[in-house]
Amino acid sequence: MPATQCPVCSGTLPETASFCPSCGTPTPSSTVRATGASAYAPPAAEHAAAERRRALQAAIGDSCEVRELIGRGGFAEVYAGWDVRLKREVAIKTLRGDVSSPSLLERFQREAEAVAKLRHPHIIPIYSVGESGGVAYFTMPRISGESLGAALEREKRLSISEACRILSEAAGALEEAHRAGVVHRDVKPENIMLEGRDRRALVMDFGIAKNAESGEHQLTGTGMVMGTPQYMSPEQAAGDRAIDHRTDQYSLAMIGYRMLAGRLPFESESVQTLLVQQVTQAPPPLRSLASDVPETVASTIERALSKNPNDRFPSLADFAAALSAAREISGAAVPARRHTVSLPDRIARMRALLPGWAHPLTLGTLVAAVALIVIAPRNTPPVVLEIAAQRDEALFAARSQLADRGVAGPFVTDVNVESRTATHRFLRETIGTDSIDELARAGVPIWLWHTRTRARSGGPAYHIDVAAGGRVSRFEESIHDTATAPTLPLAAAESLAVAELATRGWDVAALVRRRDSVVTRRNRTDHYLTWRRADLVIPFQATDTGVAADTGFSLLRVRVSGDRVTDYQEWVQPAASYRRESQPRVFDVIGGVASFLLSFGLLGGAIVFAIARQRHDSLQWRPALVLAVGMLALLGIASLPRAITQVQFSSVGGQLPNFIAMAVMACIMLLPLVVFTYVSAESLAAERGLSLMDGSADLTRGRLAPELASGAAMGGALGVVLASVEALGTQVSHRVHGASLGEDLPTVLRWGVPLPDLLLMLVVAVGVAVGLCFLQALIWRRAPSRLLVILLPPLLVATMIIGVDDLTIADKVVAFVMVAVISLANWRYGLVAAALAVFIGMGLSELITMAAATGASSAVMIYAAALAAPLILGRVAYTRFAATKR
Repeated sequence: MPATQCPVCSGTLPETASFCPSCGTPTPSSTVRATGASAYAPPAAEHAAAERRRALQAAIGDSCEVRELIGRGGFAEVYAGWDVRLKREVAIKTLRGDVSSPSLLERFQREAEAVAKLRHPHIIPIYSVGESGGVAYFTMPRISGESLGAALEREKRLSISEACRILSEAAGALEEAHRAGVVHRDVKPENIMLEGRDRRALVMDFGIAKNAESGEHQLTGTGMVMGTPQYMSPEQAAGDRAIDHRTDQYSLAMIGYRMLAGRLPFESESVQTLLVQQVTQAPPPLRSLASDVPETVASTIERALSKNPNDRFPSLADFAAALSAAREISGAAVPARRHTVSLPDRIARMRALLPGWAHPLTLGTLVAAVALIVIAPRNTPPVVLEIAAQRDEALFAARSQLADRGVAGPFVTDVNVESRTATHRFLRETIGTDSIDELARAGVPIWLWHTRTRARSGGPAYHIDVAAGGRVSRFEESIHDTATAPTLPLAAAESLAVAELATRGWDVAALVRRRDSVVTRRNRTDHYLTWRRADLVIPFQATDTGVAADTGFSLLRVRVSGDRVTDYQEWVQPAASYRRESQPRVFDVIGGVASFLLSFGLLGGAIVFAIARQRHDSLQWRPALVLAVGMLALLGIASLPRAITQVQFSSVGGQLPNFIAMAVMACIMLLPLVVFTYVSAESLAAERGLSLMDGSADLTRGRLAPELASGAAMGGALGVVLASVEALGTQVSHRVHGASLGEDLPTVLRWGVPLPDLLLMLVVAVGVAVGLCFLQALIWRRAPSRLLVILLPPLLVATMIIGVDDLTIADKVVAFVMVAVISLANWRYGLVAAALAVFIGMGLSELITMAAATGASSAVMIYAAALAAPLILGRVAYTRFAATKR
């Protein structure tokens, strides 16, 4: 006879096997011998299965809808069902028609009777029992989880803490059954379900349970062995009819042995050999297979595995108590890593949180919003907003220049606002911030629109800068160094340059010739001719008394390549003595080392931590992978416009390899960083009873979570506070330290496209929140106070930025305060609130600046909708869960 498959675990059954070597389920041949039923033939025909399902539905009636088959054992089948009246999922257990017999029917009914009178949180209860048309069934809750057997097949070993917890929970359930006079007699991993994320143990399948009080023996013949050989007690293996509750203790200890050692003490493909070993041989010492198991725990398990029932614990309650004491003595009594808060408790926490904070939350948000609306527009000089609003005029001026040069459209254009940072700093320290606006409005290139344009039909790219009023301050044609052109003498080149200046409105007689230079290329000669504006001289008083006063100039330069002008530029040249010191300092070194340790230490620590725990913890790999892939996708979408532009303005395929390499590097670096940091943070939070990560797994699956409601409320309010703190800090830097306003323009003003900016902010927000979760959960219970848990991230940030020369003291204080607020939000309200606070805080200032520059444009509407979307979803989540009954 060929090998067949086990009906429970689908493992291959040897030809002569009487039970499954993997899960211990009796094979069809042993079922026939035990029950006297006709020879078993696998029901391959679909119509046979459909017929059994129809018969079951007819027996149950309209009260319950029978759905798909979800489990199949040696005697019974389990179907998914839907309780029509109570609107809940159920599991329906019924006898298999192909092995049905009067004795099995009586045993099935006895199981229903045995379980129906048991009430225990770790025993799966029975909702209803019925029989009609020769079909017997009972309904019970459908458990979301897997069997302990499936978990052990995958994980091999469990942690000491989790194994002891499962043993204690199962022992409590069996002790309740024993008190009711019911002995299970088939305790094995496949009959213990692990429910939910916390893997709560539930004992099930009392199919061959014995009622000790009734003394019933009529269902089994003398010497008949019923149970699973791998977990069978010696007295049960020997066919002793006088077995009692201590047989379940032996079987449960066998499960404990496997959970801790990773294997069973006796293994054989022959049922006879296994039964002999159970009766005659002592199991190998547990610590000989798993040296990390504490001696006290091992001795407790080994006592429960005594061959003589009188040498075991008097009851399973005593066994559980001894196990608990052994864990305490050995120091292994740590909370289960899968400790999580149930959904009803999460909903209750959401309800309790929001009403208590409603009034201060609303008041604080309004005050911060008013401050933000008043302060934020002032952080960007009015002239910058004026220039930013002239995007269409800048594009028109740029294309007019191309048309004047004879370049035919249509065009491919990349446009963004830029700041001449060095020029701005120099002018700020010489003539002051207020005078800069006058120069900018006069067309001096301080802030401008920079465009890169080329014809769609191909050809060279053109760089055109447009200052205030549509004034073109730069026109450059990209020409390769190897391009061929005729060579002109200096006088002819100067004539072309003067003509170019004249077309741009300059009187050469009012300009001062500064210098000329000649660059000899392979196939041509380039002439660079430079003039200084005599009407614009900027005095610069050196702060060092040993350095003479100097001046800054507004310069004009024309490049003549061969016989035509290919470059025209206007710019302000800072004074020669104006330079920034860039020598390394001690603080710079400290900041650099701190940044390196935080970035790579976070990644390395998370990887090591997650890998070390993956065998002993049900880590949340799926949400982590979804989150990481989603973040990579958002980064890809955000960078796509720039990538397309870069490729369009390069030679054929010139930039494409670079972008492919960058994408590959992002996957290599970001994917493990997010995945391992997330699973490590989730594991730590679950172990230590923290609610930091609650709701994150639901959101990655596209489900609403109660944390979204409270997170949106808290995150939205704190986001407004963060934006106002940042705006206020910028004002303080300007007033106290003379810091520049307008050097760093909002991203959406520079690029003109809101979507990439929003996606990048979202990625940053989630990354910051996940990193904070990992850091805070890592030190919790090791820190002397919660204050340190909240302040550690901003302290690390302060260490990193302390040596950054471009930041003022006010900037560093503001950065510390902002990270402290985010850290507090994460610790108090969780990852969702922290991520939304960062996202909204980063976006509000840009939204206000963009609105001041462009009015109610489509970009402003998209930005506002994106920032409001989390708040709307939070309201939807609150409406849904607020009506949920506990």
